[in-house]
This record gives sequence, C-alpha cells and structure tokens, in this order.
Amino acid sequence: MGSRRILDTRFGMWIPAILTLAIPTSIVWMLLKWGAIIEWWKSPWIGSFVIAITLVAAGMALMDRKLTATEKVIYFFVLGALALLEFRSLKISDDRSKDAQKKLNESFESLLADAKDTIANMTGGDSFAYVELDAAARPIFPKLRAEGRYMLKQVQLRIVDTDNDRKLRHYSGDLSVSEWLAAAFKTIVEFPQVSPNSPIMLNDSVGIDTNPATDKSYTFVIGATNGTWQEDLRLRKINGRWEHAIRVLEIEDKKPESAWQERKFDVSPGFPRLGVGGAPDWGN
Repeated sequence: MGSRRILDTRFGMWIPAILTLAIPTSIVWMLLKWGAIIEWWKSPWIGSFVIAITLVAAGMALMDRKLTATEKVIYFFVLGALALLEFRSLKISDDRSKDAQKKLNESFESLLADAKDTIANMTGGDSFAYVELDAAARPIFPKLRAEGRYMLKQVQLRIVDTDNDRKLRHYSGDLSVSEWLAAAFKTIVEFPQVSPNSPIMLNDSVGIDTNPATDKSYTFVIGATNGTWQEDLRLRKINGRWEHAIRVLEIEDKKPESAWQERKFDVSPGFPRLGVGGAPDWGN
C-alpha cells in the first residue's frame, strides 16, 4: 500500500519513466569514458535516438494518469528534440560515407594515374622526337631531341632522300614499291633511348649537311616504341640571316597525311611563305 501511495503522488507517477531512461543511461555512462562519449557525440550511432524515443514513449505508457498540458508540451518537445538528433546522426553518417567514398575514389584515381605513369615510362607516353639544326651555330651540331615528360626507347631515325621521296610520292610504276621505299631513305640510325633532358649529337656520318653556307632541306621519319613521326626541317639564309621552319606530324597509318596530328610547328618570321601570310614554302 505504501509503494502504491508513492506511485499515486505527482512525483511517483514519473518514477517508471525516470527508471526506464536512467537504467540504460547509467549503464552506458559507466561503460564509456568521457572522451568516448565526446567521440560518440561527434559521430553518433544511427538509431541511438530512435531507441531513446522508444524508451521515453514506453515510460509515458507506464504512467497511470493523463499528462497535464505543460507535461504534454515537455513530452513532445523531448520527442521532437530526439527526432532532430536522430536526423543529425543520419546526416553525419551520410557525410562520413560521402567522405569515405571520395577518399576511395581519390585513392583509385591515384593508383590509376600511377599505373598510367608506369606504362608511359615504359613506352614513352606522349613524348616525341625531332631533329634540331641550328645553322647559325659554330660549329653546326645536329641534335636528336625528345620532347615531353618521358624517355623514348628503341628510337630509329630515318633520313629521307628528298629527290627519291618526290619520285615516290608521284609513283609511276617503273619500279616496285619496295624498291622505291628502299630508295627513299638514305640513312637509318638507331638509338637505345633518347631522354628529354639529354639530346643526342648527330655526327657527320649520319648524312646531315653541316656546311654553314648552304640551305638545308630535310625530311625525317623517327620511330620509337610509342609512335612514329615525320619531321620537315627547312633552313634558308635570307639577307644574311638564317630562317627556319620545323613541322612534326604523328604518322597514323589509317589516316591520310592531311589528317595526321601536328606535334610541333615552329616557323621563324622571315621564312619564305606562299603568298602574303600564307603557309611556309616547304619546297616539296
């Protein structure tokens, strides 16, 4: 009877609800240190506040009387606050999930970039090669230069015999194609590798004219493990000054020459052109 009277008092009616919340709260508090609680608050478990809502509602259900208007306001305020905290938990979880996915994507992209970089280091990537000839230098040293980030490997330099090349371009059928092809290249030189930072000096035996008094007209075909390029190199002495024109195209077997990708185009202002403002006079 005594306990019944206590439960019938205004305070006693709240005892079931208080016990319902206090017992699990005490257990959690004892199990967790303050630092762990702070960490939990930063990233609460999903469903934590749903459990709290359920416990509060269960506690209210155990009460034997109706709530006053003020108590109802407090009750629904508590439920609303717990619901907002649960939404916060969902938002934090969603943000952490997005951050984790972003980091995973960045890690994958980094691995993919490293793999591409490794392959490019092995093959030469998008680097290309061309012959550089400075006729104003003394002495003249032709250089085979690689341009790009990666080293070129198994490089083969072909110097085209321009006279026979013109005949080959206007093939008349007097000789076989293989004979014309053999005649088109007068020099073939091979190099194990060419580094972008270390151009290779080409000596006289290569067949490039180093006479400082004559104009230069060369076409080179340069191949490596990552592609093949055609270079047109022209040097003209105009009014005592050397003018140059360089054009490097990436050879693509299944496309006509007019569709080949241009990798380098460098023409000095005084180089002869076809008409005012026209294309450089390559002399082909």
